[in-house]
Amino acid sequence: MNDSLASQQKSKKTGGDVLSARLLYLALKCPLLQGKYCQTETVRPVEPQPVKTVKPPRKDDALVELRIVLPYGLRKQAQDEHINCSALFRRALKRSLTSRRSSGARCD
Repeated sequence: MNDSLASQQKSKKTGGDVLSARLLYLALKCPLLQGKYCQTETVRPVEPQPVKTVKPPRKDDALVELRIVLPYGLRKQAQDEHINCSALFRRALKRSLTSRRSSGARCD
């Protein structure tokens, strides 16, 4: 009975025991910790490669956020008159793009 209990306790190592065992192995096997040269000194380091992120294609009807900066007085006047600036700007932009397409002008 005592033998089975002792073997179960030996087989159940705690995280600290595992860490201690790994550190001991590292201290015994690592050449740098023994005052020797490491073999990796002769290997050239790898240059970091830039990461390219691929943006998913957007649909024409996908919503985007557009920020417009207005003077406070103008915004206050629009609020007092119950004018929805976002809707007004959407209509103006649509009208402007439609007229530019028909005249052949470019947006710069």
